[in-house]
Amino acid sequence: MTKASWISGGRTKAMAVGAAALVVTASVAACAAEDSAGQSSAACAAPTVAVEPATAAPGDEVTVRGEAMVDGCADVISLDEDGNVSSEETVTPFAGLEVVYRVAGTERVLTTVDADERGAFEITVRIPHDSPFGTAEVGVDVRWAERAEVEIVG
Repeated sequence: MTKASWISGGRTKAMAVGAAALVVTASVAACAAEDSAGQSSAACAAPTVAVEPATAAPGDEVTVRGEAMVDGCADVISLDEDGNVSSEETVTPFAGLEVVYRVAGTERVLTTVDADERGAFEITVRIPHDSPFGTAEVGVDVRWAERAEVEIVG
């Protein structure tokens, strides 16, 4: 093998490895999204619920926020020859989500809400007047969704 053909073959291999790395990098980058704080998070994160404030008394209002409330996961992408990334999947926001309140072994539905096109919702609910003191959970009726805790105080 001449020096020229070895260099040429090396360039071809290097270009192929570089192109493969670009595809892998694009795939990994497409699975990340920035949140409102500018931090990266997985595009296919589990649905989550947050409650503010984290401490409330019976009868108080709290704000419940949900994120990633979608059916599907747009993490399969394609990369065209110009480097443009497009999703191969669609996601559908959940509708008719029941906001569930669980404390001391009892559970009740506080309200029903639809997620927006991004899979998010924000709603104000009232802590039931007859709620016992202690740690309560607020969540939605999506099996794999993470719930939020709220401390019920007097």
